[in-house]
Formats: sequence, C-alpha cells, structure tokens
Amino acid sequence: MTNLVLLTIIGFILFMSRGVVGPVSSLYAQELGASYVLLSVLGTTTSVFTVIASYMWGRSSDVMGSRKTFMLGGLGVLAVESTLTAMIPVFAPLLGAVQPFVWLFPLRLLGTIGTAAYSTANLAMLGDLLESHASGRGQRMGWVRGSSSAGFGLMAFTAGKIADTFAINIPYYISAALLALAFVLAVALKEERFKREKAAGSFEWHSAWQAFLARFRDAWAVIAGNDDAFDGDTVSTGPKLPLAPLLISSFLFSLMMGSVYEVWANYMKHEAGFTTTVVTMLWATASTSEFPFMILGGWLSDRVGRLPMLSLGFLGWAIVITGYIVVPVMPWIVVIQLIRGLAFSAVTATAMTYAAEARGRSQRGQVAGLYGAMGGVGSILGAAMGGTLTAWVSFHFMFGVATVAMLAGAVYFAVVEWRRRQTALTAPVQS
Repeated sequence: MTNLVLLTIIGFILFMSRGVVGPVSSLYAQELGASYVLLSVLGTTTSVFTVIASYMWGRSSDVMGSRKTFMLGGLGVLAVESTLTAMIPVFAPLLGAVQPFVWLFPLRLLGTIGTAAYSTANLAMLGDLLESHASGRGQRMGWVRGSSSAGFGLMAFTAGKIADTFAINIPYYISAALLALAFVLAVALKEERFKREKAAGSFEWHSAWQAFLARFRDAWAVIAGNDDAFDGDTVSTGPKLPLAPLLISSFLFSLMMGSVYEVWANYMKHEAGFTTTVVTMLWATASTSEFPFMILGGWLSDRVGRLPMLSLGFLGWAIVITGYIVVPVMPWIVVIQLIRGLAFSAVTATAMTYAAEARGRSQRGQVAGLYGAMGGVGSILGAAMGGTLTAWVSFHFMFGVATVAMLAGAVYFAVVEWRRRQTALTAPVQS
C-alpha cells in the first residue's frame, strides 16, 4: 500500500471522527452551560493556539526532516482529547465548584495542539508525495480531501440520531475510537527523511518565540507582495508561486467558517426550527457531496488555474450564506447545502494544492504551517464575531457580514488573476 493511499484512508477515518461530533459540538457546549458569547470566547481562545501551533509544528517538521512523528503525536493527542470531552458529564459533578462548560477550554486547547500537529505535517507530506507529479496535482489532492469529506458526511448523518437516541456526549466516545484506529494506521507510514534545512540545535523558548514573531512579520510582507522571506529553499527546485493569495484565502475562509459555523447548528435548530437529527443530516448532505465535488474542483483548478477557482469558490460561499438568510426552509435548504458542498470543495481542494506546491520540500512545512496559522488568525476574528454579533444583534446580521467578506475575497482573486494575465501579455518575449 502506497503512502498516498494510506494517507487517504487515515484522512477518511480522521474525518469520520470529526463528522460524528462536528454537527453537535456547539449544542453539546450549550448543554454544558455555555452561552453564545462563551461559544465565541471558546472559539477565539482555541484559534489563538492554532496560530502558534501551526507554524511551530510546520517549522519543526522542516528542521527535523520528518512529518510522520508529528502526525502520530497529533492523532494520539486528539484521541485523548475526545475521550476526556465525552467524560465531562461524568467528572464535572465531582468538582462542583467548576461549571461543566469550563472544562471545554483546556480540552479544546489540547485538541487544537493535536490538530495543528497532524494537519500541518499531513499537508506537507502530501506535498512531498505530489512533488514528483508535474500535472494533475489538484485532481489528486481532490481525491484525498474528497475522501475525507465522505468520511465526515457518513458519520454526520448519524451524529444527531446517536445524540437523540443515547446522549449528546456519546459521539465523542465514538470519535476517540476512530482516532485511535487512525493512529494505528499512521504507524505503518513509510517516510524517507529528507535533508534538514539546518542543524536542529538546542531548543530555547525565547529564540523560538522570536523566530515565530519574525515569520509573521514575513507573512505581512508576503501579503504586501514580497516573497523574499520564503525564497531560501535549497533542497528542492519546485515552483515558487506567490504566497499572498494563499494566505488571504486562508484568512478569509477561516473568518467565515469561524463565525458562521460556530453557531450554525444553533441557528438551524432554534431559529429555523429543525430537530437535531435534521440539522446533522443537512450538515451531512453538504459533507457527502464534497467527495465528487472535491475531485471536480481539483480537476478544474488544474485547467482554469488556482486563482479563478478560488474566486468562484468564494462567490459560491456568498450565495450559500445569503441562502441561510433567505430560504432556511425545506426543500430549498437542501439545495443551499449542496451548493455549500461545491463551494467548500472549490476553495479547499484549490487552496490545499496551492499550499502544497508553492515551495519545495525544505520549506513546505513552513508554508503549510503559515497557511494554517493565517487560517487561525481568521478563526480568531471569526469566532469572536460569530457568537458576539449573534448575541448583540442577530443571526442574520452576522451572516450578512460574512457574506460581504466572501464577496470581497471573490473580487480580490479575480483582480489578482486579471493583473497576472495583463502582466503576462505585456511581458517581453524571451528569445
């Protein structure tokens, strides 16, 4: 079994573990006593750790010349986090001085560290494996990520039923078992370590923090159009694509996801009037549709280009969020969820391929980590915006703000692509 096939299977199982808890996570937090504002605080706090951990793990995997170690560690941490989250109703009453929802904070932080370790190293390893393919990278990435979405959708269909039939914490026990299985499979990954970027040396928190801050200064320089900070790749000679659109797409996409989907299940249940089972089935409808749409999105991005696909994907998201405001009723909400699957796939498959191919092997972990970190920055603002605007104004107002962000992204990517083509037309022909 090749590493690419094994990574696809592991991703499928990992996303099954997410699918069984994702649609009910905010409802579980509410049952433990969290308000909409506290949901925002929870999301913001964990996103801060995502920013730090994503770059730290990506940088470390480049320095060590290994991805597998961080993937195994991440999966192990996630399994522990899911188990303890499921047990909150068991041990919280024994510690009566602390409200049950408070335990979600340290556990979400633990899960964030595990997710960042696995996701960053996984994306870098996928880039390593796809490096030998001169074409079709987007389609291959679509297969890998689409399989993961299929796993999410498969379990999301059952999440609400399990929560309604047994208890709302039972899906977390199932998630922990699936994560343990993914860990066992990851042990079988065969990795050929590559040349380290530099000697690892001794680790010092002070110097590590200074390097971390320096890289975010580099990120803002990248957004301003200067990629020099990431041109030091001495191991691989792959393409060096501009990083600014990648980082901006990660930021805006996470801003939207962090705001809208932090409270989406609550909106569908308490405002639209659907049951928990129907809410999870709607979520699963979108997730399941992502399997073919991911493959289609990756294939199209190979042919029309990364930036046009990002622009179309963001436009699709603007339509989806508007649909939540205008037609949150059957059967139109099902159509909106299918469009959501297409929009999600167009953005995700394209951006993941972009991140994987933007730099060579010795800097791929850094780029993947920075991609995740910028997503974390977006999630921080999104999580703060979602629950807070909902509590202070309304669901519809918050959705409207997210729609404007998606439209701005669609216009930005279209303009960047137009300028790139104009530059190509006016550039002198090399003889």
